[in-house]
Amino acid sequence: MKIRLNDAAAIAACALIVVFAKAADTSAEMSGSWRISNWTFHSDRVQLELTRSTLTSRWVESRDYALDDLHGLSPDQLRSLHSSVRFEIVKDAGAFLCEGSVTAGVGGGTFQFEPSKAFATEMRRLGFGDLSPNTMFSMAVNNVDLVFVRAVQKAGLRNISASNLISLRGYGVSPEYIADVKAMGYDYTADDLVHLKSYGVPTDLLRGLKKQGYDLTSDEVIKLRNYGVTSDYVRGIAASGQRFSVDEIVKLKSYGVQPEFVQDFKSAGYNLPPNELIDLHNQGVTPGYARDLKRAGYDFEPRDLIHLRQNGVSPDFPNQLHAAGYQRLSTQDIVKMWQNGVRGDYIARLQSAFGVGARNLSPDQIIKLKVNGVD
Repeated sequence: MKIRLNDAAAIAACALIVVFAKAADTSAEMSGSWRISNWTFHSDRVQLELTRSTLTSRWVESRDYALDDLHGLSPDQLRSLHSSVRFEIVKDAGAFLCEGSVTAGVGGGTFQFEPSKAFATEMRRLGFGDLSPNTMFSMAVNNVDLVFVRAVQKAGLRNISASNLISLRGYGVSPEYIADVKAMGYDYTADDLVHLKSYGVPTDLLRGLKKQGYDLTSDEVIKLRNYGVTSDYVRGIAASGQRFSVDEIVKLKSYGVQPEFVQDFKSAGYNLPPNELIDLHNQGVTPGYARDLKRAGYDFEPRDLIHLRQNGVSPDFPNQLHAAGYQRLSTQDIVKMWQNGVRGDYIARLQSAFGVGARNLSPDQIIKLKVNGVD
């Protein structure tokens, strides 16, 4: 099992936290080793690494601390040629009591973690039962303090455990984020919120989905996020008046179909499912092309539009045929006439030369005349 014990502040400070574990070891002492470095003269910050090993696991945290947070370690001790030091890092959940030595800004030693009885008592009062020393150690490392715990509860998140609090803090899920998501009408669990945050799901995507009437699971929202679906994209698709499923939206986005494409086909009179929209898009059939063809009175199916486009048929050609009296020709006949060089002006010349009888000529007869040089 791999566990990460880090907090948002540590991440922001370019902290590195790595834990390797096979199983929880609740009997192990809350002790370990520490290393410190301060290479910048007069700097008021240090890099502190804490390491804890048991028979079944090894945990390492390395992050930036303000020197003021290391109670008992003075600047003079830190920068001396050699000094024995004792200092502590105090968190709500407990204190790290460190002892060792420092030489010219670099040093190390051992630490002992002492859980806070007052913290455990207050957490029990807040509904979290008896916390184990290991849990309190993790809460201290991740800076899960009482202010955070109370704020999470106030934000409306219920049925949470101490483990949930550690995960929320570690992945940077703030009480404000929780309250914002709750206010939108989502009833997500702590695990859901951690999942959303770890995949970088912005609140504007959640808000946009809810505004368009989508009530999705965290996995569905993350799927949209992973395919680059934004709030604007969802709003644009909805503006077409069509409602698509998550999988359909993802498919449209993955094939590069923009909301304007869907909207324009809808305004051209085509209420099409995603698969047909994707086919039209991939074959270069634009909404304008479909609209121009429709003006001639032809209500072509998507497959017909593709066939006409693939054969280079001008959108004005059906209009020419319509004007010549050919109002309901098949797509195959239109393509054959176009491929053989038959155009509206040619049909007009035949009708002018042969009179009304020319209007009874079939597409195949017109093509035969054209191929044989009759003009």
